Formats: sequence, C-alpha cells, structure tokens
Amino acid sequence: MRYLILARSECTATALGAWLELLGEKPLDATSPRPIVLNPSERPQESGVHAYEYLVKQIESAAAMDDGSLALNEVVVLVDSVRPSQLNPLVEGCHWEGLLAMLILTFPEIRWHFGAILDQPLDFPAEDHNLVALLSKARRDPLFDATGLRNFVKRNIAKTPNIHHPLPDRLWAACAIDEEKAFAYFHAYTAYRYNFRTDVVTSRALMADRFINPTPHGYWLLLEDMNLNFPDRRDDDEGLSDLKTRGAKFKALAGLNEDSTLRALITTGDMGNLDRERTNRSCLRESKPAQHEMLHKPTDGMMGLWKQLKLDKILGSTAWNGYAHGYCLPCAGSASEGGTGHSAPGKLTLIAETLYRRAEVFRDDARTVKDFIKGAVLANDAFELLGAKTPMLSLTCLKLKHEYEVRAECAFFGTPAEFEVQPRCEEILTFVRHVCSSIPVPMGQIGKRRSRRAASIQDAYAAILNRLVIAYRDAGQFHEEHECLIHQKRALRELKRLQPHAEDRPLLDVVFVPMRWVASWIETYSEYLLESFPRFVGIVAAWISAGVFILWALAESSATDAGELAKSSSENASEYLDAFGSTVDAFVGGGVMEAGSAWWMILISGLLAMIGFFHLGVFISFLYTKSSRK
Repeated sequence: MRYLILARSECTATALGAWLELLGEKPLDATSPRPIVLNPSERPQESGVHAYEYLVKQIESAAAMDDGSLALNEVVVLVDSVRPSQLNPLVEGCHWEGLLAMLILTFPEIRWHFGAILDQPLDFPAEDHNLVALLSKARRDPLFDATGLRNFVKRNIAKTPNIHHPLPDRLWAACAIDEEKAFAYFHAYTAYRYNFRTDVVTSRALMADRFINPTPHGYWLLLEDMNLNFPDRRDDDEGLSDLKTRGAKFKALAGLNEDSTLRALITTGDMGNLDRERTNRSCLRESKPAQHEMLHKPTDGMMGLWKQLKLDKILGSTAWNGYAHGYCLPCAGSASEGGTGHSAPGKLTLIAETLYRRAEVFRDDARTVKDFIKGAVLANDAFELLGAKTPMLSLTCLKLKHEYEVRAECAFFGTPAEFEVQPRCEEILTFVRHVCSSIPVPMGQIGKRRSRRAASIQDAYAAILNRLVIAYRDAGQFHEEHECLIHQKRALRELKRLQPHAEDRPLLDVVFVPMRWVASWIETYSEYLLESFPRFVGIVAAWISAGVFILWALAESSATDAGELAKSSSENASEYLDAFGSTVDAFVGGGVMEAGSAWWMILISGLLAMIGFFHLGVFISFLYTKSSRK
C-alpha cells in the first residue's frame, strides 16, 4: 500500500503525517518525498491548468510502478480538507476543490480520504472517504466508483450554471463477488460499462463489510461466484458454496434482506457439484422466481454476459439499449464553454486527454485481464467526460475502450462459445453516429456537409473495427475476426460510395459511373458470399435450380411452338434430367452447348459457365481464407 499526502500547507501535511503512524507507516521526516503541498491562493495566474498538470506529475512520480502505471486499489491519497459542495472541475481560477475534482476524475484507481469534510451534502459518501474509514472499514476498490465519489463530482458538473453538459449518472449499484480477481474485475467492469457503480468483492473481509449485517444491501445487480474460497477465509467458512449457508453467515444475502433486482450465480460447471448446483438453483427460484440466472464461466464476453442475464431486454426500454437508468449523452449541438456546441468544456477535455494518455501509455505492455480492464475504465471515463463532443478525441477514446474490452474477453481460456461481435459492432456504430452528429452543418452547404458527415461516420467506424480485427487475430479468435472484417468491409465500401468523384466531365461519367456501379455490385455480392459457407452453398444451389428451370421451360416452350404432342411423364422427367445435366455441366465444368444446339441454349449455358467460374473463384478464396487462418 502506498500512502500520499496532499495538502494546502506544511502544517496540515504534518498533521496528516501522524495518521501514517497509525496505519503502520514510517513517520514523516524532512527528506520524505510523500507530502505534496500546494496553496492555490499563491498561484492565481495559472488558472488551475498548470497547477493540475503539476499535481498529476507529482502523483504519478510518487505512486507509479516500474512500468509507469498505478497499482489497482494500492494507492491512497490523504487530503487535509475539502468542501464537497464545491467539488467541481469547471470552477474558474486555481481553486482547491476544483483541483481535487479534476484529480479524482483523473485517477479512478486511487482511493481518496479527507481529513476535514466541511459543508457536506447528504449524497456525499463521507463515511467511505473520511480518515476513520482507513481504520474501521474494509478496502473498497475505487476503480468502478463503488462509493459514488466520481459520480458525485459529475453531478456537480451537471449543475454548473451556463454550461449544458449532462453526464451519465450511475444511479444503481452492482456487486461482483469472486475470489478470482480476473473474473471479479471482468464481471464488475461489464456492469460498470452499462452504467452501474460496482463493488469488487475478492476478500472475506470486504464480503463481511458489505453483507454481514441483517439489513438490505442496496445492490440492484449481484454477480456471485458459486464456489467461494477467499484467501482470508476462516475455519468456520465451510459451505459458502451453498446459498442457504451463505445467507446464514452473511445475513444481507438471506430472506427479505436480499433486495437485489437481479441475482446471478456464476459457476465453472464442475460435474462433481451438480447436486449443489441444483440445490442453489432451487434456492434462487424460491427467493426470486423471475429475477435470477445461473451462468457458467468464462462467459461469452461482455455482450454475451449481458445477453445471458437478459439485461439487454430488461433495460432495453431506456434511451440507450441495455444501459442502466441514468445513462445519457448530451444532445448534439448543445451549448458549452465558448458557445461551441461540438466541443466539451475545456477542463473536461484536459482531463480526458490525461486519461487517454494514461490508458495509451501501457497499452503495449498490458498482459493481464486487470490491465485490460483498467485501460478500458480510463478510456471509458474519458469518453463519458467528453459527452460525445470534441469528435476526434471522443472517437480515439472510443476506439481504445473497445480494443481493451476485446483483449480482456480474449484473455480467458476455455470460453465455450463465440463472442458476440454483432452487438458490439452495432453499439460502436451507434456511438460513432452520435459523436459525428455533433459536428455542425453550416447553412447553404447542408447537402454537401451531410454527405461528408456520413463519410466521417464510416471512416471512424472502419478505423475502430480495424483495431478489433487485429485484437481478435492476435488472440486467435478467427470466427470473430472474420465477422468483424465483414462489418469493416461494409463500412469501407459505403465510404468509397460516399467519397466525392471528379466533377465537370459528363462524357466520361457516362462510361465510368456505370462501371463503378457494376464493380461495386460485384464486390458487394462477393463479400456476401464469403460471409458463411452455408450461405455460399445455398446461393449456388439457387443458381443451379434457376438454370435448370430456365432450360427446361424454354425447351418445353420450343416444343409447344413446334406443335409436338403432349409428352409422357417419363419423357418430361428425361428432359428435366437433361436440363439438370446441362446446367451442372455448364455451371461446374464450364461446358457450353454444341454449335448445333439452339442459340438460346448456347447463350444460357455460356452465361451459366461464366457465373460458375466466378463462384469457383469465390469458393477458392473462401477455402484459402479459412486455411490460412487455421
């Protein structure tokens, strides 16, 4: 654990140093680098920006690990005093609470504890952020804003006069319980990305802190591992895998105290625990008849987990499909600082840039699920602070967020099914459209700018998908890579269609426009065939069936025109077989009717031979693509 001191004077810094001795740390001395002292009243000319940058560098240098990143739930900052009602990064000048608010949003993995809390509102989580909590309460991981401190700061931002910049409000809480930290963080982030404040319970101490008392726990969503075996377990903790025993020990999880809207039990599906699984399923059914789920881990990615929990439907009535109540993005074109509707307030942009830099700096060195989740939180928070404004930075943060999420999904081994790529692509396109819609359209150029905006959407969408394709390829997820490539090619094809072509050449356009249209149709049809092998087989069968029917129908029509008598069923069957043989020979073998045949038969067989040759090339390409990836 690393403790830092942030104070406005040497006197208060020394007073906070006494707490370090209570926490088992060495007392402060004259050479100690830990106290960070800054008096905002002495730096009015810096307007808070330089002071913020100075504090960021000081915290990073004092708390960073060897790779430059900050350890999760391992850094605690002791602050001498704070007025919660003034925790707003958008206040003017070099303001103490404004600087604290900026730092709280910049370092989501740091725990903040305040000495003197003055003038505190009712919704400020003082009991989790005072100095006494360091000694009396178990550590709650701040990464997913379990206590609601960052959410409190965001609410203050939304109340800022003359600035319309509403931010997502995480009104509901969730809890992920699992002694395996990789799974706990993955499940917790899944809830966090869908607008839940989330607790990560990976120890018996925190489990007791949150659930030991016989009072409602207040979590809307519970994601519990069935086989709990905490590293700090006690001798009398046997039987925690049974929900009734778990409820007897942690009374908030029993009876009416268990007030969650949805409770999910997640298990590895051990064949030796089938009886226990049945018993727990029965217990869930009795306590929550229509509000429980039992899943197996590792789950099918974040989208798959949300789909298995049916939350995409339960929360589907919200403005943002599947997101918890309170999620929002500012309407495009709304006013902000300086009157520019397409830009976020300047200080929020500065915080977002810092968050993005911190997420990008260890992207190549990230190896574990916790690393990927931390990077995703930093990028996600940056995107939310921008409110889908400041388009270039917003799209960059969105790209990094989804890349980290995909890498976290692929970090688990033994996933029994494929990840949900289609919902992810749909979500990305939805957010990209919203970001690009904030770009203003000048009067008099509406048609041209709308076309340019549509091209920007497809270009950004394809760029984000390209990062996901690389992530899936590096992880060996070939099916997901292929599906992601399909969406990327569609975006690139649409981008090509929207790109402006040379003007003032009407004679050349008579030739080139139809050629471009035909080439685009062939490219679209080829990609459609390559999407799946069953589709390819079905379309080939449809072509052959159409060719057989046309040849047989034309032969019958020619016979009728020639005055031939009605034929027997055996003769009709023979002609049908001849038509089938001619079609297959032309489509598969490239054979064309002999010169003595009717001209229309030669023409049709030639067309079938060309179509068959084209499909043969697509089939070879399909086989090469599959074999080269496996």
